[in-house]
Amino acid sequence: MSIKPRTIKPFSYGVLALGLALILGSAEVVGAQSDSEQVDSTSQVEGLATSSESASSVAESEMVSTSAESLAEPQLSKQELLQAALDAMHELKTYQVRYGFTYVKDRAYTAQVQAVGDRSRGIAKIQLTYYGDKGEGLKYQLDLMTYDNLSHVYIKHSQLLASMTFFPELSLTTEQLKALEAYDDYYIELSKEQLKQVGLDQEAFQLLFLEPNRKKLNQLPEAKIHEFKGTVMTSAELTEIPEFLFDQTRNLHLDYRLKMEWEASDKGPSLKLNPHLDLVGKGVGLDLQGEVSAKIRKGEFGLNRIADIATGKVDFLKAMQLKTSPVLQKLKRFSLRVNPKEQSYRMTLLGVVEDTNLNLFNNNPAYTRSYDYVVDYELSPSQEHLPDITELKRLS
Repeated sequence: MSIKPRTIKPFSYGVLALGLALILGSAEVVGAQSDSEQVDSTSQVEGLATSSESASSVAESEMVSTSAESLAEPQLSKQELLQAALDAMHELKTYQVRYGFTYVKDRAYTAQVQAVGDRSRGIAKIQLTYYGDKGEGLKYQLDLMTYDNLSHVYIKHSQLLASMTFFPELSLTTEQLKALEAYDDYYIELSKEQLKQVGLDQEAFQLLFLEPNRKKLNQLPEAKIHEFKGTVMTSAELTEIPEFLFDQTRNLHLDYRLKMEWEASDKGPSLKLNPHLDLVGKGVGLDLQGEVSAKIRKGEFGLNRIADIATGKVDFLKAMQLKTSPVLQKLKRFSLRVNPKEQSYRMTLLGVVEDTNLNLFNNNPAYTRSYDYVVDYELSPSQEHLPDITELKRLS
């Protein structure tokens, strides 16, 4: 497919801003007696006695009522409270997910994934923002719209290339660069040949929901589980964390590759895109990675240029990744908060990522370096409207 830059009239569209506000009110009624009021002592004693008998009667009635309720509805254990709270999250109809990935040493945000979905319509929007492995200040952005539970995928290729500062590499004029900006908000569908799907027998929501193994959670002692104002909380560190806490987790693994050829000819510049996306449903956390490469031809077709093309040498190469699986496999700290009424869920994980260099091709000793990373995960209801395919701004 070729995209030729041209000027496109700007589209106008509304932005839906949503908010929630909770207002709590309280009122106190204070009664006062006049200092001049005269009360007979005998009637006071009789009144107190009557009041005491009435209070005793009410207390006995409440005790009987409470006893009957406790017999009818036995109290849930703390483990059962936690399991029930997790069950409530599976009842979400619409959802929004946020994954945050932080390099602890530099307190640097390295990557973030945001997803919004409508389960009844099988639609999910996924956005990966990459800032660099150690927070180098990059901001690569990959946006996908998926339909029919990941069966059809649309990607904003132009926006990704703009975020990677690809277009300035092409020695374009200011007018040409401005014309290309008009494509940033458009999606392009991946063909069946460009999309590989493995293990996607679950809906998108289940592949985006990061949930611990329920049986392993039950191994936590009751003292580690608390309930406060409707929120169920638990946390653990090091040896307190059940082994293989996420061993049955099945999440989305996304691998995106984009190869391009840019050619400036007498007929005008053209850009050929060859994207490929692997979507795999498998265990232990959410992993997303991408690589963009390009061959840039500006009319230099000498022997050196032909040799570069023959050997596969590229003129532009950038990559991004978010891998939570290493953190989940080597946890140092774990905390979870679930509010079943609000259907809000937050989990924070501190884990170790190891980088091993075997030095196979020199005499330097092998070494392994360890880095602490924090994964923040949030799940809650969403009110954002997701467009049908017919409403989507797309290029064919």
